[in-house]
Amino acid sequence: TTTRKIPVHLVSSDRVDECFDICLERLDAGTIARKDVEQCLMDELKKMAWERNREELIFPTSFDN
Repeated sequence: TTTRKIPVHLVSSDRVDECFDICLERLDAGTIARKDVEQCLMDELKKMAWERNREELIFPTSFDN
């Protein structure tokens, strides 16, 4: 495994880590394709924000810009 040093201002939140775990489990199980991991992350973050805080997250339609 590779260890990365992340600057303090870029520390990932627990929610993002949790969503990564969910999506990687789905990828490993074959329930999503590699190309769908980004969408899975966005969907899980939105779901988590709503379930835990009753907040709606709105993401840009594309991160390629």
